[in-house]
Amino acid sequence: MRWKRHYRKHQSTARTVFKKLERREKMAKVNPQKSSHSKKPKVERQELPAEKQFVLHSGTRLKDIEELARLMDHMDESDFSFHVTAEKNDFANWVRGVFNEEQLADELVAAKDRKHCHIALLRHVAFGKK
Repeated sequence: MRWKRHYRKHQSTARTVFKKLERREKMAKVNPQKSSHSKKPKVERQELPAEKQFVLHSGTRLKDIEELARLMDHMDESDFSFHVTAEKNDFANWVRGVFNEEQLADELVAAKDRKHCHIALLRHVAFGKK
């Protein structure tokens, strides 16, 4: 029963993070001159070229780390286990190679399972670089 409480807490944290991100995006669209809660200048997300996008085993294309974080919660276990094994971690390689995010890539390599990968991705999306 203890694991159920932990899992529910993880799920509600993920929902909260994505609701905050959606509110920020909505605020940026409504009022582009004013920054939303952040003192940093808003960085426009540019479309990633097709050759640098991550293609899951199922065929789904990922364009950025935020999409990976959103999809990680709903990803099939077969997709995850295809890309993450004891010998390789395709997600960490993509994050390191395309986005040059060394710290996040190291966290993804150290993650024991999909839940821990998801937590590392959510932390990165919500709080940015540390």
